[in-house]
Amino acid sequence: MLGGPTYCIAFDGLDVQRHYVVKGTPIRPVDSRPRLFEVVPDEIAGDLDGASDLLGKGLFVRLVSIADEVVKGPFMFEISDFTEPA
Repeated sequence: MLGGPTYCIAFDGLDVQRHYVVKGTPIRPVDSRPRLFEVVPDEIAGDLDGASDLLGKGLFVRLVSIADEVVKGPFMFEISDFTEPA
């Protein structure tokens, strides 16, 4: 498992052929700088230390500042499967 600030979210039933929507909300005090929640494509995540063994086993997420710097911090997330039934 990655220790952050990029995280790999793995869950039972993950299928890379399905279509997932990932929604996240940074948790921060009102007086702190804004942060954005982003899903990291495998092409970028694969270059991170320790991530290559996790490709295809989870979804990579992280927080970034408005200056596009990766930052640590708490967040909430929800993953929905929007694959059309066969």
